[in-house]
Amino acid sequence: MIGITCLLTKKGSGQRLVDELIARDRGDESTLREDKSCNSFLGEHGWREAEAGPPRLRREPWSRINVPWMTVSVELREETGKDNSILDSFSLDLPSSWLLAAMGLRLRDGRGPVYVDASDIVRFMDPSLKERGASAGVVDRQLFLRTVETAGLEAVWLVAGEKNVYSSDSIRHGFGGRVMHVMAYRFVNGVLEVSLRRDFKLQASVEQMKELLASEAPLG
Repeated sequence: MIGITCLLTKKGSGQRLVDELIARDRGDESTLREDKSCNSFLGEHGWREAEAGPPRLRREPWSRINVPWMTVSVELREETGKDNSILDSFSLDLPSSWLLAAMGLRLRDGRGPVYVDASDIVRFMDPSLKERGASAGVVDRQLFLRTVETAGLEAVWLVAGEKNVYSSDSIRHGFGGRVMHVMAYRFVNGVLEVSLRRDFKLQASVEQMKELLASEAPLG
């Protein structure tokens, strides 16, 4: 499993944010408390959230993140079984209300979350709308970086992944351990560079290993 996270912080604070994120058990956003869910209808996204005021950089001391930050995307998730309006559950990444306003984007039409500028040029979309694969927000690189720079901010990207060993036996609950890694990227003098990497392991307990080995033993 691999997750990619993009966060914004005040220009000059990127490395400190990276240090705090990677000092935790995982460096991605999975344990941050901010709700990234899109809680409005697709056509309302952007202006509905703007009614609450402009998004602000904020600290998250309960997660030991003291450098103010904010996200650049939100998740639109819909599941089957609610009102029978869709056949398959799905999730898509949308630009945050701040990014929509700062980049001057609007929804192209009601067919899907594709966002264009005043010249109707596509600047943000989620390729999984039409292609197989995990959801991911893809943004026009130059416009995004220029927008972030103009706002006095900088972007930090974190790529976190893990590998786990589990028992294939549905009765036993064996576990062989977990290997995790996280890498942080920042633009330094116009070049995307790795600013920090951390690798760490979660060892299985003796009992978990016993269950795992027992599940792999031949029967009889």
